[in-house]
Amino acid sequence: MATDLGPVNVSASDDRTYRFIQLDNGLLALLIHGDDEDKAAAAVSVSVGSLSDPPELQGLAHFLEHMLFLGTAKYPNEDEYSAFIESHGGSQNAYTSDSCTNYYFVVSHEYLRPALDRFAQFFISPLFDASCTERELNAVHSEHEKNLKQDAWRFHQLNRHTCDPAHPYHHFSTGSKDTLHTAPQAAGIDVRQALLDFHARHYSSNMMSLVLIGRESLDQLQELAIEMFSGVPNTNAQPMPPPGQPLGPAQTGKRFKVIPVRQARSLQLQFQVPDDTAHFRAQPGHYLSHLVGHEGPGSLLSFLKSKDWATELMSGFSTGFKDDFAFFTVTIELTEAGLAAADDIVCAYFQYVTMLRACGVQKWIFDECAQLRALAFRYKDKVRADSYCSSLARVLRDYPPQHVLDHPYAMDDWRPDLIAAVLEQLRPENLRLWIRTQGELPGALTEPYYGTQYTEEPLTPAQLEAWARAPPEPALSMPPPNEFIPTDLTLRVHPAPPAVPALLREDARGKVWYKPDTRFSRPRAVIKVALVTPLAEADPTFAVISRLYVDLLKESLAEYAYAAELASLHYTFDSTRYGIELGVGGYTDKLPVLLARVLERAVALPVDPAKFAAIKEKYKRALMNFKAQEPYMQLTFLTSMVLSERCYAQHERLVELEALTPEHLTATMPLLLSRMFTETLVLGNMTAAEALVVDDVIKSAFAAKGYGRPLAPIERTLLVREHILPLGSYYAYAEETEIHPTSAVAFYFQVGAETLALKARLEIFCQIIKSACFAQLRTKEQLGYIVHSSVSRTSGSLHVQFIVQSSSLPAVLDERILAFTASVETMLADMTPAEYDDHVRTVISRKTEKFKSLAEEGSFLWNEIRTGFCMFTRREEEAALLPTVTKDDIIAFYNAYIKEGPQRALLSIRVAPAGTSVEAGVTLINDRAATKRSWALLPLPSSSPQAKM
Repeated sequence: MATDLGPVNVSASDDRTYRFIQLDNGLLALLIHGDDEDKAAAAVSVSVGSLSDPPELQGLAHFLEHMLFLGTAKYPNEDEYSAFIESHGGSQNAYTSDSCTNYYFVVSHEYLRPALDRFAQFFISPLFDASCTERELNAVHSEHEKNLKQDAWRFHQLNRHTCDPAHPYHHFSTGSKDTLHTAPQAAGIDVRQALLDFHARHYSSNMMSLVLIGRESLDQLQELAIEMFSGVPNTNAQPMPPPGQPLGPAQTGKRFKVIPVRQARSLQLQFQVPDDTAHFRAQPGHYLSHLVGHEGPGSLLSFLKSKDWATELMSGFSTGFKDDFAFFTVTIELTEAGLAAADDIVCAYFQYVTMLRACGVQKWIFDECAQLRALAFRYKDKVRADSYCSSLARVLRDYPPQHVLDHPYAMDDWRPDLIAAVLEQLRPENLRLWIRTQGELPGALTEPYYGTQYTEEPLTPAQLEAWARAPPEPALSMPPPNEFIPTDLTLRVHPAPPAVPALLREDARGKVWYKPDTRFSRPRAVIKVALVTPLAEADPTFAVISRLYVDLLKESLAEYAYAAELASLHYTFDSTRYGIELGVGGYTDKLPVLLARVLERAVALPVDPAKFAAIKEKYKRALMNFKAQEPYMQLTFLTSMVLSERCYAQHERLVELEALTPEHLTATMPLLLSRMFTETLVLGNMTAAEALVVDDVIKSAFAAKGYGRPLAPIERTLLVREHILPLGSYYAYAEETEIHPTSAVAFYFQVGAETLALKARLEIFCQIIKSACFAQLRTKEQLGYIVHSSVSRTSGSLHVQFIVQSSSLPAVLDERILAFTASVETMLADMTPAEYDDHVRTVISRKTEKFKSLAEEGSFLWNEIRTGFCMFTRREEEAALLPTVTKDDIIAFYNAYIKEGPQRALLSIRVAPAGTSVEAGVTLINDRAATKRSWALLPLPSSSPQAKM
């Protein structure tokens, strides 16, 4: 049985229906029915997280998350759940936070019942197989190793480490071999028994929240929830009591200096404040974050930029523990001058806060924020079913039933007293000041889990006094009213809308594609424009100039466009391999205003020397930080360097960047824009006539300055082609890392030029091996935390791709990948017809999944345009072809491209510590340019014919 907890507030644009219930065992459940859901999903959030870890077993909650999914009494095979989910069109994951542990999955809609049965058993009768303990402990440690050189994780833990040592927030939340094996073993602690005790103490149904999404009716979903989850035991576990504040007088009024891994300069101001979850309708934290983080005229960032002290500012309010403590933080990215003026920047911050106090809490600002939130809720887009379930499950116990959906958007309780109370906490004596930059730190301390070096010292009374009594700064003021809030939300009427983008216009200067919104009924539009100019990446110099041009334009518009961003109106302006890509999207009402301003600035961009220097220095740091990324994150770009017809390495760009001056950019911009071909997509709440006006506005803006003369037909392509590996070859390209102790490999089996038939076989093959690859290389062989296989499709070229990050050397990773693919021959031979059909249906379900938003649809259509295929019915055509592919076809595919033989062509892209050797039988690429000259290029795709209007 279950108790209905009453109605929930639902967005006017949400076509789903909802029911919020409580089972007799105390488990909360939100049931969501959608008539046309492609996927079903579920999530369970358990109200216990890392703050509940015993001090002697830090990371235990996270370790339990790993151990829970390794078999149940009903389904003892540890791979049963993941294999079922992934062979039926789904995926699954989990995470541990401070106060909850969240488990979720998504699956093809017709398989909700069997998937849910397997899922529910983890909360009823998990086995916690002792034989898996060491292996999963290694997985937890591997996850920790993956994060060791990530600045976000390092700073997160350092912040915790410098809190009150007696507070649980001080703990190390993710855990490692040291905290979960070595130290406990030395202390005589039985870790597995401690894990069982932790589970018995906290994993009670009255601590759990369930969310289900499916096509089933609400009554049917309720029956499923009762049937599957009534068996979860209720031990009447008690939630963790509020632990109190982690920052006392001994931890505030401090200055910390930190050495990051990346080239970075930043300053962060951190304050402990009361949590405002209970006051979600007043949202005092959002009101202050909105003002302090504003980037328009009169803002703190505007003032800091005028001094050439800062390039970015972010302000945020984050919960530490519900109804107890939270943090208000302001992070500022600094210039070199800003680093030297750190105390002046802090002073400016307190001058801004003093100005806010003097002006008082403003009702019109609250109302403007409330209006924007209400619009966002009214026209809220759908998201992935599993993400939606996971995010809702986490908050079911935090908000009244009526507000579980709209709590982030509800802002209808005007409480100036709450805002003023938080504002009172933002005083110098409560500050924790963090400064991050490279350099030496004499007398540095070392954080024990990540090895981060830092210093800690009290802020002096003189500094505190100076900041508290700083005189008003006239340049700081309240923001002006937002002129971009839409007032016309009318939906355009389209008598005979085309099913795919129609080519409205095609001439020597460009093409215009148009498709009205026929799916979402939102007053929004998306405009994408490719400004194809052959000079954009003609050589490394032009590539760098193009990047500086777009970055300088975005900086010059930042103050103006921030108000548009707040009103969900955004633009992009990026350098690409074919030229410049401009995008504008959001509510249709003010879209033309923003587009006109972007174009106006694009054709007449002032090159201010100080701004140029800041942008140049920021780009330089970005190039230098490439190797600070995790090794596996470097692999995609390195693959492009090897296979792409045109791609310049970071060091090549750095050489050109050093020599460039403002005068170079001023002189080169007219040349860059002088000749171009525009390809435009207009999608959404606009008419065909309005789409043509958009095209006219774009071309007229460039023509008015003498730019945009036509290109020759051969110059108009957007696609940069890829090279073809010689048949029977095995190449390797390696980059050294001096930062990371781990290696990473992207291993490719070349398939060839894309056709529908070949791509269908590739996708079915990759679906078949996906779960087995993960189970073998990660779970059984424990090569590393990052392991996956997938389809690789770029520029008309197809590959089977494996990515592994590991403490093992690249040669070992290659060998293990090849051993796994050799075993696939037997896997294919032994596969039953039913198993094969399940895999085919899974691929079809991905193809037929509906777009969740206009932006998602736009991304698909734009990708078809920019790659030159223009196959707007691709998904339907591929879905129709997939059922015709037989198991014998897949075996033939395997024999041709994967099995060792004369047609197989292999490429191993590697990032590894210095001194790693290359094994015999592999051709090492030492000279990229020379090697690529010996390889052929794929032909350009021919676009599909489309209807004209």
